[in-house]
Amino acid sequence: MARLHSLALVVLFGVLAVPLSGTPIIIVADETARTISGYSTTGALRFTLTPPTADGRYGLPTAAGFTPDGSEIWVSDFATDTVYKFTSDGVYDSSFTNPAISHPVGIAFSGDNMVVTNRDNNTTTGHTGNTVCEFTTTGPACFSLTEPRGISVGADHVYVSSSGVNQLNAYTGLVQQHSVGVKAPRAVAIDAAGFVYVTAADATHAYANQILRFNPDLDPLSMTVFATYSGPLPEPAWNGLGFDSSGYLYISGYGAHDLVRLDADGTNPFTVISGLGNPSGITVGEATPEPASLATLGLGLIALASCRRFVRRARARR
Repeated sequence: MARLHSLALVVLFGVLAVPLSGTPIIIVADETARTISGYSTTGALRFTLTPPTADGRYGLPTAAGFTPDGSEIWVSDFATDTVYKFTSDGVYDSSFTNPAISHPVGIAFSGDNMVVTNRDNNTTTGHTGNTVCEFTTTGPACFSLTEPRGISVGADHVYVSSSGVNQLNAYTGLVQQHSVGVKAPRAVAIDAAGFVYVTAADATHAYANQILRFNPDLDPLSMTVFATYSGPLPEPAWNGLGFDSSGYLYISGYGAHDLVRLDADGTNPFTVISGLGNPSGITVGEATPEPASLATLGLGLIALASCRRFVRRARARR
């Protein structure tokens, strides 16, 4: 178990980790700056996701999610109940609104379907309470959940944290299959082996100050404390988690200003980005380009390149 000392971390309402084979990208939504930007795993700014608003900023940026193929990034604006779509290299494509989207805090993709967690404050006309909604070609299918927060999609289940009733739930479609009690759960992430991670509070804290790990079926006996915070007050509320394809875990916390990376075993904390404002969302995914040209390299590599998107390389068969 790792003990993290004096970490300043960024906030996340919803997070998604997608194991893909393209270029690793960390999407950070900054509540103070009202921006959403993409960074490399070394902290270099890659692009800014600029919405078509008058000032080019969001009302209150919250969550983001990559499509399963990595070709698109969808982000949410809590203040305007809007979801925006961008290409994997940060170019604006379109926006999406629906009466079922009400203060979105989490975005994930289950196949071609987008799943959104909503935390409505009951002041927006036409919206109904806290919900989890799956958007299909025939429209949204929703169910109520008390203060849904983080969301992540595994091989067999969609995992959603419910901070209002201190539960982490697993769903097949929109049918609950498993549930486990955890205090003040927030962000959810899944590693390559299928283990489920959730940020939660221990017995003496009000906010999520540790990371718990469960088997895919959320068996309480499988729970281990993966990492915990032991730095000085004010303590962060850990609201963000995401794995990259190399197994590194990125974590973030409300009211702090750094994005921190852990090794796959929870050790060796490393600050990837420091001096952020008050980000309100991170997503770790991998951008996959859309092939546009073909070039054969001397060492048996094929480079699939697009003038708009990132470059992928695959070894060619001789």
